[in-house]
Amino acid sequence: KRREQAQVAMAAAAQKLLSNPEEQLGELRTLLGLARDSDNMVVRLALLSLLAVFKDILPGYRIRLPSEKELAVKVSKEVQKLRDYE
Repeated sequence: KRREQAQVAMAAAAQKLLSNPEEQLGELRTLLGLARDSDNMVVRLALLSLLAVFKDILPGYRIRLPSEKELAVKVSKEVQKLRDYE
């Protein structure tokens, strides 16, 4: 029963994270907390969930600081939001 509750908590946290990673980063703490559980099976499932989440939310490109030229150029709100998030 304890494992089932942990699985439900993991699924809910992962789903929230994947739906809106910028605003739901707190759910990583939930998954990290479950990864420190005393039950080895819960720990394994939590680590696999974290792996899947990280794989989905991390960009496929290298994140670097924008150059002075790039910072001087006016960008759209969407691009600025993405830069701030990265």
